[in-house]
Amino acid sequence: MAKKSSSKNYSGKSYTATGKKSDVKGGKNNQKPQKERKPISLTDTSGVDGYFRPEVAVSRWKLGYEVFMGNFTKIIGLNFIILLFLAPLLILLFLRSSTIYANASMSPFSANMGIGYLPHAAVLGLEESITYYANYNFFMWMPIAALFLGVGLSGGMYVMRNLCWGESVTIVKTFFNGIKKNILPILASVAIYSLILAVSSIFISHLNLTSAINGSRWYWTLLKVLMYILIAFASLHFMAMMSMVVTYTGNYFQLMKNCFTITLILLPVNAFFAVFALIPFAILFLGSQALSLAAILIMFLGGSYTMLVWTVYSQWLYDKFFRGRVKTYEATKEEIDKHNTREKEKAVAGESEGYREVGKSASIMDGVKPVTDYDVTVKDLDSLFTRDDIDALQKSKTDL
Repeated sequence: MAKKSSSKNYSGKSYTATGKKSDVKGGKNNQKPQKERKPISLTDTSGVDGYFRPEVAVSRWKLGYEVFMGNFTKIIGLNFIILLFLAPLLILLFLRSSTIYANASMSPFSANMGIGYLPHAAVLGLEESITYYANYNFFMWMPIAALFLGVGLSGGMYVMRNLCWGESVTIVKTFFNGIKKNILPILASVAIYSLILAVSSIFISHLNLTSAINGSRWYWTLLKVLMYILIAFASLHFMAMMSMVVTYTGNYFQLMKNCFTITLILLPVNAFFAVFALIPFAILFLGSQALSLAAILIMFLGGSYTMLVWTVYSQWLYDKFFRGRVKTYEATKEEIDKHNTREKEKAVAGESEGYREVGKSASIMDGVKPVTDYDVTVKDLDSLFTRDDIDALQKSKTDL
């Protein structure tokens, strides 16, 4: 249940749950109470832990660029942390690929091949059999590795949300705070999605093997198409849940319902931004020549870039469809003070950075003496002057 507080910050203004400021006079809000709109069973988390969600005055594309460039080192650091939690899944993928490659290199795919020859009976379905057993072993262990990744996502999405809100965060501290706050709903989402993905993928591999041995059937092809559609929709729904649970609180099944509605109604837009967010990983499928580029991108930016693109997009989505229709969280005095303290520290850090930049610029001009009214003056000549007066005038001009 939302907490209520009538506290003020140091500037005499109070923060609402969306980060806006409203004038306060005599400890009471001047604005007339507005009629509450019908909520959709969600509560905005803006204000929780002192992180406020602001109004965005620029386009989402420009916001994404500014967040990326303004927090470049933090984004790289966050990606290294995510890679630690992604490692078990990457190891499983490597073992799957190695198994397929090793079995394929030892299999007699070239036996009795050529014009007029049919494949040997023992070779029918061999390729599909190798893929099936490799996929079976991979997807049986994948949900466990995915849960480990879910721990990283619960912290990473929380950090990225705060960066997109324009907050100054400490990556490691905020990351572990995000794990404590969001781990349960995100792990539940990861478990559901990984099971759907595992069962669907094993089923598709089994249909491919059966079709290779017994011949294809139209209804098997239809089943495979339906499985691919299910995987695509579940993937979009899962990405929506990752952003929804760090932005709103409420009943978990209500969160799932809202994400289902968003995914279905805005399917083309969601699909576009999902593909755009997954570009570093999509490069892996461009062939062996692109593997080096994909590896570099994934190592330094892959996970953070995906979270950044999707978070910026989803926050735009919430501003467009949810703002004003959900319950607002009223921050406590401690949360407002925490926000104000962080803003002061951010301003001081910006001024210090400016001083350092000035120092760097000044160091380029070593030996150049600044001119002030106290250090250098120009000698005046009287109506009667001597040679010494002329020399003093010349010296003052040289100094200037």
